[in-house]
Amino acid sequence: PLQKPVWTFRFDRRASVTIELLDKVRAAVTERAVLLSTPAAVKAFLLKLLELLHLLDTGQYPKNLNSIGEKMRRVMRLKPRKVTDDRIDKASLQQQAARAVALLQLWKSGVGIIDEVDVVLHPLKSELNWPLGDKHALDFAPTRWELPWWMLHALLLLQEEAKPESQR
Repeated sequence: PLQKPVWTFRFDRRASVTIELLDKVRAAVTERAVLLSTPAAVKAFLLKLLELLHLLDTGQYPKNLNSIGEKMRRVMRLKPRKVTDDRIDKASLQQQAARAVALLQLWKSGVGIIDEVDVVLHPLKSELNWPLGDKHALDFAPTRWELPWWMLHALLLLQEEAKPESQR
């Protein structure tokens, strides 16, 4: 039997393209290993690359600090929080994009075997929503989705009142 090392590739939209992830794929290539993944992880990675390129192109970098919390700390004269490595700035985005491109180049040199390709490549059965930009509340939320229920409730009450006493 042919014995090969097996590595897994996991990725989601909140993940960063880290040097550890790139090194893991490089190690799999060096060992001539099998790299297992899910369609959602592959799509999430490709969409992350597009998101990084979009952010670098537009210059709209996500906010990286909680400004209200920082203002409260200043007002209360508390020590400012230490800045961690999870800050998002142009240099960080450029590094992530470079790693993602390098990882994509590694994938291009490999062979992809897709199980149940009809499901994976079907546009309606295989979808991953990936909105770009800052999160904003929907207009009129939560009244927006509560209003139809209240209207339906009123109609049902009217229908119930219209019934004769003997049918209630």
